[in-house]
Amino acid sequence: MQKHNILEFETPNSNYLILESISNNDSKQICVLNLDKDDEFKIGWGKDSDIWISDISVSWIHAIIKKINGELIIYDNVSKFGTLIMI
Repeated sequence: MQKHNILEFETPNSNYLILESISNNDSKQICVLNLDKDDEFKIGWGKDSDIWISDISVSWIHAIIKKINGELIIYDNVSKFGTLIMI
């Protein structure tokens, strides 16, 4: 199998998390979070979101990822459709 670099970026000099969207169309969204900079990341379609998702099933502030004692915990923000995690 041949390997191809589709997306090139510099590896951050900090702890980071990469999130990739899953959708039925050909477009993907990739988000890189600097875990050393912030302890909380808001997910939603609102202007205050750190991770912006344009989807009718996503709430203004849909969920929040918090870094607590070195662990990442995701909290659903009482969203209408809930929060699904796929690892």
